[in-house]
Amino acid sequence: MPEPLADLRATILRRVDLLADDTRRILAAGSVVGRSFDLTLLGAMTDLEPAVLAAALSEAVAAEVVVDDGDGRYTFSHALVQDALYSGLGPTRRVRLHRRAAEAIESLRPDEIAAIAHHHCCALPVGDRDRAVDAARRAGADAAVRGAHEQAVEHFERALAVARSETGCCIDPPTEARLLCDLGDECIKAGATDRADEVYAAAVRIAREIDDPVLLAEAAIGLGGGIEESVGFQLGQVNDELIDALVDARATLPEHETAWCALVTARLAGARYDMNEVVQAQKLSAEALDLARLSGDPRALAMALAVRHNSLSCPDALRERLALDDELRALGAPPTAQAVMWRVNDLVECGWIRDADAEIDALETGPLARSQPRTRWFVAHYRSMRAGLDGRLRDAMALSQRAADIGTQLGARTAGVTGAVQQFFLARELAELDGYAEALDALAEQNPGQPGFVVGAAWARAESGRLDEARAQLERLAANGFAAVPRNGVWLTNMLLLADICDALGDATHAGAIYEELLPLRDRFVAVPRLASFQGSVERPLGALALLRGDLDAAEEHVARARAAHEAVGAPLLVARCDLIRARLLRARGERTAADALVAQVRAAAEREDWPDLALDAAGMQ
Repeated sequence: MPEPLADLRATILRRVDLLADDTRRILAAGSVVGRSFDLTLLGAMTDLEPAVLAAALSEAVAAEVVVDDGDGRYTFSHALVQDALYSGLGPTRRVRLHRRAAEAIESLRPDEIAAIAHHHCCALPVGDRDRAVDAARRAGADAAVRGAHEQAVEHFERALAVARSETGCCIDPPTEARLLCDLGDECIKAGATDRADEVYAAAVRIAREIDDPVLLAEAAIGLGGGIEESVGFQLGQVNDELIDALVDARATLPEHETAWCALVTARLAGARYDMNEVVQAQKLSAEALDLARLSGDPRALAMALAVRHNSLSCPDALRERLALDDELRALGAPPTAQAVMWRVNDLVECGWIRDADAEIDALETGPLARSQPRTRWFVAHYRSMRAGLDGRLRDAMALSQRAADIGTQLGARTAGVTGAVQQFFLARELAELDGYAEALDALAEQNPGQPGFVVGAAWARAESGRLDEARAQLERLAANGFAAVPRNGVWLTNMLLLADICDALGDATHAGAIYEELLPLRDRFVAVPRLASFQGSVERPLGALALLRGDLDAAEEHVARARAAHEAVGAPLLVARCDLIRARLLRARGERTAADALVAQVRAAAEREDWPDLALDAAGMQ
């Protein structure tokens, strides 16, 4: 302790030593309770008569050791006074007073669960270890219900530490495993994802040791980010520990545990989808949904619906996803904020932007905002996408960085990647793509299961004028009918980028194949997964591709439809991009004067609204 503080503490204790014995005894008990205390509680702790208590506290007030707050409540005159008194207690006396405090609060105010847990734990080793563990667990559960996830983690960690003292664990293995699962769940919500993996892995080991398949299922589901990551966005990620635990749980669960079978199967489907095993994920998610319906368990059904939705992120299943959204909504509150975001993604893909806005507003102010902190990340991410849709590029970039920071603080493992994807699309519009191609090359090498990084790198090169390099990458991607680009949740985004690459290169050969793939989806909008970016109507790339192929009538129809769609959703930057394609179309028809006027109009709008890339594109056409 620094010397000045030690001197001050000594001075305080000398002043207290001048007081009567009963006063010192009462003050000692009060210091254990906290900065403030009341007569009723001190009476229960000390067994002193009310008159004796009142007289003693009057003396303490006169000595300026405590302040009378009225209604029988008192506060130490300074935090250092309480600290000096508490530190001056001998170890034996201190733990006994904590035990008396715990028992008194249990009797007088049983709803003060956190205080009871604190005093029972501080009463050790004299106190009752079983009661301390139980109180800390109840305090953790109470904090979890209130959405105080960091507090819940502290209580569960304390319960675990007390249970595992040097004399051995005082709780049986099943109870220890369930405590670990409770801790893991709150660690995820508090953003401590690495710690969550540690405790869930420990729970998995215990469940295997005692051969408890239900416990194994509960623990396995929590690995790798928990249930929330079953509807996540981690394509290309492989977690062998998670897969092994889920496979073991599926193999050992008895048939009558239908709800647990559904949950484990759903979690496994999510993990398989993250590994780019889309067909297997769809098969497992269908099985999980059947099991969940059979079980009649609302939690299992909600989880299975969300995971089934995620596994059907391919562009051909939008109608089925919307039906799953509706069924999930009919159950009541969805299981995760992530599931709400997938619904929002569907709405944006339909072009129903106002409905998506309403969902986000409700998510931001609803119960999930309290129970699932990652809601803040999702909402911030959407706000950035929305700013980009509005054409507010600088605002969108700032909001994107804020969203990434929030996600990182909350322990979301994909926050950095999703933020980088969002900023990549914004950087294109801001004409700030320097370095992105090389960064995406590195990501492609690290994540061979993610061809989207290769597509993005080629797009960055094409947009930056590095056409020969972009052409070489396009040729590799185009092999066997673009077989390297799987038809999963990012397929539509990848095809739009490939269309832009063909347009930049003037590549009519590959334009035809991409055009035929996109044509059946002409009424759709491209929402980059996790709502990283809104790239507008599929009609826009179709118009550019038709123009490349020399089909001017089709190009005119596509561009007109795209422009109208972008006006309807309030996307002025995309409207201007359609106008630039139309200017090219006019030139192809020989209408040079009208084309030049339209290009000048687009350039003026781009410079006025601070759309640098579009301004450069327009200038290049003048």
